[in-house]
Amino acid sequence: MIDRMSSINPAILIWARETSGTTREEARKKFGQEQLDAWESGEEYPTYSQLKTLCEFYRKPVAVCFFPEPPVMKNLRSSCRTLPKQLNSVFTRNLLKCIDDARVMQLNLYELYDGVNPAGDVFNKSKFDINSIQAAARQLRVFLRAPLDEQKKIGNCQNAFEYWRDKFYSAGIFVFKDAFKDEDVSGFCLYDDIFPIIYVNNSFAL
Repeated sequence: MIDRMSSINPAILIWARETSGTTREEARKKFGQEQLDAWESGEEYPTYSQLKTLCEFYRKPVAVCFFPEPPVMKNLRSSCRTLPKQLNSVFTRNLLKCIDDARVMQLNLYELYDGVNPAGDVFNKSKFDINSIQAAARQLRVFLRAPLDEQKKIGNCQNAFEYWRDKFYSAGIFVFKDAFKDEDVSGFCLYDDIFPIIYVNNSFAL
């Protein structure tokens, strides 16, 4: 007997397709019209293998499909300074998948900490001199408690990453690594009032 993922809310599958920018026609061409329509209507459920393939095509983590309801995510454009209307023309599929993973990670942090950052609101309450890079850097070192003499003692890149990740965590900023499979992007940030995230491209050797 084939084990199907009957606990999945069909609305999640529709959400995954729509937020990936995939049209119903494109998805039907990939998975078959009858099959896709049956999944999205709840008449049938995909197997785990089919679900994994579906998520890879939509650039979504499999875990999000087991949420009870489609997650509410901020518009990606709000986390970027300037972007054209069509993100797909700028970002690769792998990068968009990493961004979706990061946004799901943000939702997981909300659940894990009951919507309260363990570091409090120290970062949002801090002010830095935006008119001088040097002054802002000095203020940031003080804020993160990362004096230059301490930084100079760091032995290698891996230790440096761990050092700065701990410093940012103490300020309520969460840092993660992932393989973007895209050497044009070294990382990105997702702004959030409660759980800001930094994602670093692990494809680069540290």
